[in-house]
Amino acid sequence: MAAESMKYRIYSPSGNDTALVLGDGYANYKALNDEIMRKHPHVEQVGFLNQAQPKLTMAGGEFCGNAVRCAAFYYLHGQPGRIEIETCAGGISCGIDENREVWLALAKPAWREITQGIYFVELDGIRHIVVTAENEQALGVMFYKDNTLKPIVYVPAVDTCVNETACLSGTVAVASVLGRDVVIGQPSGKALSCQVGERIIVRGEVREIEF
Repeated sequence: MAAESMKYRIYSPSGNDTALVLGDGYANYKALNDEIMRKHPHVEQVGFLNQAQPKLTMAGGEFCGNAVRCAAFYYLHGQPGRIEIETCAGGISCGIDENREVWLALAKPAWREITQGIYFVELDGIRHIVVTAENEQALGVMFYKDNTLKPIVYVPAVDTCVNETACLSGTVAVASVLGRDVVIGQPSGKALSCQVGERIIVRGEVREIEF
């Protein structure tokens, strides 16, 4: 089904633009998610609203608190009230107060400190790494699946947070965790090979770009 023939609405919960499709009986959520996000590049996530009961299903099956607030706004027609919306994390109590602010209530999540100033927080449907340390030179989060890396690196000194096209240090980190020789694909479509021993030797192409 094309986005043009599909009914959906776009909301901006605190600037986190969210598309909600009116209906959830679709066979391929990802395809519809990708189509809407191509048509509306400012949209950051897509959810699907059941029309028979207050229920929100995100395209990736994840939990998204801001999307739940948008769903509450939709089901309550933007008017003050209270509602429980079914999500992947169970029923979530939410509503709109007299000041027209949309709220939700979540159980306090479990968390643990990984190392000083870095914490792992686990909610139903999503997990977060929280960094409060101010002396980090750089911090990376490496998503590794099917021999492919998706690296995100934040550098506080220059305030950059980049979805990198390739990350050697992140590749070394993954190889260290795996404890074996491995070839890891990068978002660029290239690969880095790691030979794991007392040291980790990384190999990959380098080419000069004309400009």
